[in-house]
Amino acid sequence: MLVKQITNRLKTYRIIYLGFAFVLYALTMATAQRQLQNSYEELITNDHDAYQLLSATEKGVFLYRTGFLQNSLMIEFNFLDNDLNKKMSGVIPAGKNQTLSGVSYSGNRGYFLTRTSGKSYDFQLIGLRTDSAIYRITYFKNIVPLNSLFFTVSGTGAIIAGYYNYRPVALFCDLSTGTSKILPGLFNQRGEINQVLVNDDHSFMVVLSLKNEGGKKSIFVQHYSAQGDLRRTAVIGSGKDRNLIFAQSIKSGQDSLLIA
Repeated sequence: MLVKQITNRLKTYRIIYLGFAFVLYALTMATAQRQLQNSYEELITNDHDAYQLLSATEKGVFLYRTGFLQNSLMIEFNFLDNDLNKKMSGVIPAGKNQTLSGVSYSGNRGYFLTRTSGKSYDFQLIGLRTDSAIYRITYFKNIVPLNSLFFTVSGTGAIIAGYYNYRPVALFCDLSTGTSKILPGLFNQRGEINQVLVNDDHSFMVVLSLKNEGGKKSIFVQHYSAQGDLRRTAVIGSGKDRNLIFAQSIKSGQDSLLIA
């Protein structure tokens, strides 16, 4: 009986200690984080979808959601600063037979990529400024029935990457001219797209998992200029006496990657 009482007391002390440690950890994290003075609430009804988030880094965040009005895609948005103050809101009519394919942020603009449904494979890019409700729509022709999975915007263009017939393929859409082209060096064999990374000078890299000439799995890093021209290819991975099983890449500087 005495042993049971001592055991119960030890359990009680352990629970109190763990509870105190958790409270201390929570207080430490709260003081280390930024203190927000405001909160933002938005009523969500059954008639509307929930909002999605698009970070605008130090500028704030976009809250957006889509809906349809007479078969026309409508993009509803709110823009909040980092103190959760609403700076602007509105609705962008994206047009008929359009579906939202991706979002990205670059150069003080939030970008919304939409795709034409049906027989057309064209894209349109909506660029919305963070300091005003002004937006610009750029249309891009496309003939490839691309299953787009990756979308990002550099300072000079939009990179849309995905697969066609199980092979990686990517488009570069020039923001200044409104023209698009297929990136060279991708549509050669079956493989996987791992990452699309943009450098500070608007050049970019596409990281792929492909088989080398010996039929072994390797990592291919395609380096492109700011205009989407292939500059060089780096191959890392399997050799005569080794096989690649898994790899992780981290951007370590301008036009460079750390692959482990």
